[in-house]
Amino acid sequence: PHCTSEWLIQTLKWWSGGFDTPFGPDARFLIRDRDRRYTEEVDWYFMQMGLMPKVISPGAPVMNYHAEQFVRKIKHECLSHCLFLSGQALRKVLDAYVEYYNTQRPNTRFNGGCIIEDSTHWQSEGEIKKVSQLPGLLNYYYRERVGN
Repeated sequence: PHCTSEWLIQTLKWWSGGFDTPFGPDARFLIRDRDRRYTEEVDWYFMQMGLMPKVISPGAPVMNYHAEQFVRKIKHECLSHCLFLSGQALRKVLDAYVEYYNTQRPNTRFNGGCIIEDSTHWQSEGEIKKVSQLPGLLNYYYRERVGN
């Protein structure tokens, strides 16, 4: 089924009924595009959940590109490989992916290194160790410090 404003409103009503939202407890803003499905009524429901809608500028595709790239990455690298039996399981996987994405994923901006580095990332000696954020899906490797 296609996502419509009515579907969004029904989902927002369900979330506002005491269920955890996928936005997390600290979310304050919802950055969205100018799609017609985001009516004033939809924005009102977002505000009732404590989220201030921020609409991207018209004719600014780069603003939307980053969000779409993240969604494409999380679907390809993570979600399409999992079967979720509860919202809690989905939240656990999303939290692990966000942690990986913001800290350990290889990034061309850092010459293929991790976003948050420590001295083990560029060592040339030491046993190679593997850390799994999500076993079988999200892994990163480092060299154990020599002499430990």
